Amino acid sequence: MSYTTEKEMYPDVCLWLEGFLRQRHPHGKVSFLDASRQPVYRVLRNLQLPGLPGDWESWDIRADVLGIVSGKASTRLAIVECKNTEITLAHLSQLLGYCRVAQPEYAFILSPSGASDMLKRLLQTYGRKDVLEYQHKEGKVARSLVIARWDPVAKNLDYGSLIMGDDSVGRI
Repeated sequence: MSYTTEKEMYPDVCLWLEGFLRQRHPHGKVSFLDASRQPVYRVLRNLQLPGLPGDWESWDIRADVLGIVSGKASTRLAIVECKNTEITLAHLSQLLGYCRVAQPEYAFILSPSGASDMLKRLLQTYGRKDVLEYQHKEGKVARSLVIARWDPVAKNLDYGSLIMGDDSVGRI
């Protein structure tokens, strides 16, 4: 099975993301949705979630898939960008910008083709995993993007293809 458009990936990625978040947050309320058609702030406005940062109403970004884990007093986000071509540095930059704004707990960029050779060279050969980092809280390990090939048959990440910062090891 292959995808003609990114949008065709969304239902499969949503199901995977739901399982991923439920496993890591068994006591939270997990939801997920296609946020590609409207800015994230509009999606969040309709949900009235607890514990969002004060600047959430300025998040004029369009994530392909938005995962939400809400509890009594807090909300955690996951952002997934889907690509139906090889993942490039430009794609990584797009998601990095979204993550610098919304600071999600998890951020993924997925493609059935995986990362481009140039992006792999930058991240793996030259060890520039620092370009994956998007959140640096004092006294904590930086949060980083995760890049992976999406397996359309298994409807899951190809875990052998994962490229991530050292902080993500054990979280995925």
